[in-house]
Amino acid sequence: MRRRISRPRCGFTLVELLVVISIIALLLGILLPSLGAARESAHGVVCMSNLKQISTAEVAYRTERKGALPGSPGTTGRELLNDPNAITDPMGMDVQSLATQPFDWAGPLGFDYLAPDMARPQTRAQRFALLNGSAGNPTDPLARGPLAVFACPSNHAISVPFDGAPQPGGVGEFQPQLAMSYVTAREFLWWSTIPGAGQPSWAGSGYWGDEAGTCEYPGWGTLTLPGGNNAYQPHESRIDHPDRKVFIADGMRYQSASLTAPDHEIRATGTYGGAFADSGAWDVSSGDANGFTRAYPMGTNLANQLMSGLSFRHGGRGADASGRGAVTPHGHVAFRDGHVDRKSIDEMRRPEPWLPSGSKVSLQAIWSGIRHEYSSQATGGAYAQFGQGQVTVW
Repeated sequence: MRRRISRPRCGFTLVELLVVISIIALLLGILLPSLGAARESAHGVVCMSNLKQISTAEVAYRTERKGALPGSPGTTGRELLNDPNAITDPMGMDVQSLATQPFDWAGPLGFDYLAPDMARPQTRAQRFALLNGSAGNPTDPLARGPLAVFACPSNHAISVPFDGAPQPGGVGEFQPQLAMSYVTAREFLWWSTIPGAGQPSWAGSGYWGDEAGTCEYPGWGTLTLPGGNNAYQPHESRIDHPDRKVFIADGMRYQSASLTAPDHEIRATGTYGGAFADSGAWDVSSGDANGFTRAYPMGTNLANQLMSGLSFRHGGRGADASGRGAVTPHGHVAFRDGHVDRKSIDEMRRPEPWLPSGSKVSLQAIWSGIRHEYSSQATGGAYAQFGQGQVTVW
């Protein structure tokens, strides 16, 4: 009888294939969170490096200009507001100042220090489009550009132009763009009128707020700057404890629960911080209906973006475009002495880092999560202009 020759069986059975797929899926489930966390860790390192470079440029600016602080209407913004084109046509393109707005710290530091060899764009809109760190390409707003140092790698949110109202489709040369990644501490930057020092020509009646004919802190009744609002100047001599005072921090300006996306101020006369500055995460006296400022609000907006996650975007796998994913959210901060650190939400909602030493702030204006810590310091309404207790900041 002819003996049959058996051949080896080729291929997998269905059961074996399912087992292999299950093992691969299990490994992916184990590894992907770790990979996401590793990627966010790398993003955090880049973000802190960005802040360090910007902070180094800011220290160089102060050194060369005898202590003046960039990003103030009285320093880098003064040239802008002395330009008649900025006043007569706030949307104008022919404004030549490096600062695109009164509180713009990024333009002067970026074009003069961080990218001094880059050809300066001719129009204000072109310059503005680069100061978020993108390439300024409206078809790909997430692409990074020559000033990528201004873009946090964990920032994926798109903001729309604001010229008195949000403009989702853009307005003129100003188009939807990568949202600004960093904000500066605004209360260090107010320019006050000092007797005998003269009044800047651009500070028209009520321009900065309710106090006619002045350009000092507008006096909302929640804060008094050291020496009085009419005597404060944006100068490094006013910064006690520079190792504990904020220069810039992770924060997305112009958020609101009533919006479908963050927006960004594009007018050359942008007031109260414009696109570049904010009073800080401590302040619950202004801003959105939930009581926080436009850079550090709580809750969600109409697009279901978690707004706190758009500013405190680090931790865990990092926040995505919806503001979610940062399991233990925190932000990065560059301080006035040049060092950079990471801070939790609670730490960033303390008032001291955001305000000049000696500032007096209404107790009720401080986030309730830490307000009780200051109760023993409250004066019980001894300052009638507040009508309630207040705290003096170290």
